[in-house]
Amino acid sequence: MNARPKELIVDNPKIIKLLSDTKAILILQVFSLKPKAIKDAALELGISISNCQYWVKRFCELDILSIAYKKKRAGSATKYYWLSAEQIIIDLKPELLENYYKTLLTIYSELTLRGLLYSMSEFKHKYLIRVAPNEHGYLSYLLMKDQDGKRVHFTKELLTPEFPASLARWGSLELKFEDAKAMQNELYELVEKYKTKTTSDQKIYFFQTSLAPRVD
Repeated sequence: MNARPKELIVDNPKIIKLLSDTKAILILQVFSLKPKAIKDAALELGISISNCQYWVKRFCELDILSIAYKKKRAGSATKYYWLSAEQIIIDLKPELLENYYKTLLTIYSELTLRGLLYSMSEFKHKYLIRVAPNEHGYLSYLLMKDQDGKRVHFTKELLTPEFPASLARWGSLELKFEDAKAMQNELYELVEKYKTKTTSDQKIYFFQTSLAPRVD
């Protein structure tokens, strides 16, 4: 297997633009830990081999994907690809910061959405969404279910043991600066706490955590 460097520093605008493409990242990450053949990667991604070949060619042309090794398979040498370095360092210009956040929000929104829909599909309820303005004038969305003709708040029920471990919350809070900072620290510490509980061969859970002030 060909050795790869610890890091690859990137300042090529074409690479930075590609790494801001949600679809490109979802495909690229399949090759991140272990070398993969195009056929195996396409199967894992649920896309056609020709589509996967197109993306691999683009990544290789920009030197962010490389051949790890070749292996004889069905009489011919099959190429196995992986990231060209253990990590990619992007020289991020201030004007690209928006793309950075947009990319991450989009990727994890898609991954989280799939899990949420799968979790909810296990239960045959009639769902309702209550839309009403909150005290700050923003529209608030509350998931409810129809139970014997009554609208029942469903979110708390999701926290009980018989339901999958899935949750989605959005909203606005009117906080003092010190309380917002306390919330920021608690959210960070909560994520760090559960990162220490990560073990192999367990179900993967996706999450998004963000906190930001309103900009007038």
